[in-house]
Amino acid sequence: MTNTLENNGILILNSDKSNNTPEKTVIVIGVARSGTTMIASILKELGVFLGDAASGAVLEDPKLSRQIENGEKREVAATIASYDKRFPIWATKRPELYHHLSDYLSMFRNPHIVATFRDPIAIARRNEISMLGDPIEGLLRANEETADLIRFVRSLDCPALLASYEKASANGATFLDKLLDFLNLDPTEQERQKALDCISNGPESYLKNTHVRFEGELTSVNRRQARGWLERYPRYKPVTVEILNGRKVIGQGTLENSTPAEEGPPAKPTFCIKLKGWFNPEKVTARVANTTYIIPRSKALEM
Repeated sequence: MTNTLENNGILILNSDKSNNTPEKTVIVIGVARSGTTMIASILKELGVFLGDAASGAVLEDPKLSRQIENGEKREVAATIASYDKRFPIWATKRPELYHHLSDYLSMFRNPHIVATFRDPIAIARRNEISMLGDPIEGLLRANEETADLIRFVRSLDCPALLASYEKASANGATFLDKLLDFLNLDPTEQERQKALDCISNGPESYLKNTHVRFEGELTSVNRRQARGWLERYPRYKPVTVEILNGRKVIGQGTLENSTPAEEGPPAKPTFCIKLKGWFNPEKVTARVANTTYIIPRSKALEM
């Protein structure tokens, strides 16, 4: 007998809008670092297609996500049509795609939303660990994004499964059964076991592939500008540097990480940031914006 007082951390919306046809599209959304990769990993092990370019640790389809986020409706329609033709059921996973989905949801065939929710402090700590983000700023952002996600799912007119990441991790079998029922999937015992194996807190490959680190130096500061160099690993993403006098930002600039050279290692990206106001150059520091990483002052710092 089912215990009606049991809290499994799952909420299903618009179940009356669901149909049992095998043709459907699963859209996995959630605040970044709230467990969407776990859901995508489960779907992969169940044999659900996740996109032509979905690979690596995060299992996102960058082509479709980019098309939606850039407002390329013709391209989105073509990609969806291609996937629909090839697969009776397929999925796309992208944290925070809900900011853009309202204008596109009607283009998907029989959409079924899976939205993950996680303790905001856990999200903030994960961003601090992996991205060196400021934990308090991260906590504020996680709460704001969670509120946006709730408003989005409340507006839906299609089936949606809302899941607590903590509850799913604690009782994987119950969560998997609910997900299978929601999507009307009937996996083999081997597929089911592999899907259960995906329900864990931060798989090692995911943590390694999403961890960010920095190296750099503040090499010169005067009344007009600050100079230095900074590298972000993994490379090839823009980085914003803030120059501070105490807690006050007196200048900032964005540098693009260098692309690989044809021969030899890529050059170190440098910055030259104009400064404003009155300040003591000896007390000037530099940090990567939205992180806790302070760029070390060079031992040969020029003043």
